[in-house]
Amino acid sequence: MVTSCAMRDRRSAIVLCILVTVIGTACGGASDLPPKPLSRHFDDVYIAQVPLAEKQSMLEAQNEYSLAKQEKLKAEADLKTSATELEVARNERQATLLDEKSASSRKRAAVDSGDQNRVNSASREVRAAELSRRAADAKVEWLDAHRAYLKRQVRYTEENTYAKEARFELAKARIARSNDIKPKDFDLEAYERQATERGRRAQEAHARAQRDKQAADGKRKHWQQQRREADKMGAPDTVGPTSVTGTGDGDGGAGSSPE
Repeated sequence: MVTSCAMRDRRSAIVLCILVTVIGTACGGASDLPPKPLSRHFDDVYIAQVPLAEKQSMLEAQNEYSLAKQEKLKAEADLKTSATELEVARNERQATLLDEKSASSRKRAAVDSGDQNRVNSASREVRAAELSRRAADAKVEWLDAHRAYLKRQVRYTEENTYAKEARFELAKARIARSNDIKPKDFDLEAYERQATERGRRAQEAHARAQRDKQAADGKRKHWQQQRREADKMGAPDTVGPTSVTGTGDGDGGAGSSPE
């Protein structure tokens, strides 16, 4: 009897483990792991004696690789800053909730006074506070979606950096091949496969980032609409400036596209 129970418990544990694995993968867990470093690197020393005039393709690839690394640093900085921007927006939303609550209290007092002028004025104040709070809600939703996009953007720049590095390594390998330089275990096709695979991963990551960016842009337009409605009522703008890092407003935005 004990053995039978133990076996059932073991089977249940196995089934649960499988379900967790499947669900985690479906939700982007295991399939969304960070990219691993390149498996192949070509040592520059083997082509050190090749004339510089024959290395233009390598130098261009190296420049693209350097640019990709800078874009990665920019994306990481944008993501870090976005956490503060979102926290500030949430705090400001709390302020609009308090303003709305206070305005409602003043309206009740006005109604109790029987003074219609006070009631009308308090009603306008409540409406303005409500619109201001809605704008604050919309901005938090936008910044939350924007931060999700920036996370995707960081992942894309990681993939893109490795893709550019793979092209750089391939360029060196091709120079070696054209100069009949063949180090031990040299395999040009392996470098080509590496560059192709990394390029594919970068393109897929870029597409995912762009989808999230479009979603965030939609949230931003909704917030702008809410803000305009609040402005018509003369509601105070308590949710700060419209300029946010990583939106593309003169700060580099989504970065370069993979080739």
